[in-house]
This record gives sequence, structure tokens and C-alpha cells, in this order.
Amino acid sequence: MGRAGYDVDIDRLMAFENHEVEEMRHILERITDELKEMRHLEKNLKGLDDFLKWTLETKKWFEKNYDVKMFKSEEHPDEKKALKHTKYKKMARLTGKTYRKIEKVLETFAELEHHKKRFELLNQKLKQMVEALLPELRKEYREERVEAKA
Repeated sequence: MGRAGYDVDIDRLMAFENHEVEEMRHILERITDELKEMRHLEKNLKGLDDFLKWTLETKKWFEKNYDVKMFKSEEHPDEKKALKHTKYKKMARLTGKTYRKIEKVLETFAELEHHKKRFELLNQKLKQMVEALLPELRKEYREERVEAKA
């Protein structure tokens, strides 16, 4: 039932508005969740940057340390062989860790692209809902002004 003297069925309009506002609230919650996830991904990328810096520093330190030890063990072939084996083992371990981290980053980039698309879709949907709601609100506002003037 509408209010007397209105061309607009105000009860239907209010139910429509309530439904739309509730839908918008859900979309905003999803947008907030997407933003939180994007921040989480950004934190992961920052962590990778720190890891890569640490890896480079560790490799440089190890190379320097290895060269000093090799120089000291010139006359001991067994020690030289053991040092070489240790060097390759540690370098391989660091390379493996770096490879796994880079794989994670590639997954993160794929996820980020997915989140970006979802974020844009949610924003577009929210904009359409607001645009659909505005004409009805304007119509109601005009009706109320006409009644108020009379």
C-alpha cells in the first residue's frame, strides 16, 4: 500500500531501497576484503624483496669467506675438495630457496591480477546499483517537495 496522494508506491520503493542498500553493503564488504587481500599480497612481495637482498648478501659473504679458506688450504687437497663440496651445497640450497620464493611471487602476481579484476567488477556493480537507485530517489524527493508545498 502506498501513501495517500503519492503517485509512487512508497512502500515498494522503500523495500527496493532497503534491498539495494543491503546489497551495496555486501558489495562494500567484499571490496574491503579484496583490499585486505591485496595488502597481504603487497606484504608478501615486500618479504620477497628482503629475502632477495639477504640472499645476495649471503652469497657475497660466502664467496669471500670461501676464497679466504681456499687460499689458506692450498697445500691440503682433501680440505680443498671438502670446501668446494660445502660451497656447492650451500649455493645450491640458496638457489633452491630463491627459486621457490620466485615461484611464490609468480603465483602472487597471478592472484593480484585476479583480485584486481574482481575489485573492478565489484566497483562497477556498485556504481550501477547507485545509478539505478538515484532516479527512484529523485522521483520520491520531487513527490515529497510537491506535497510539502501544497
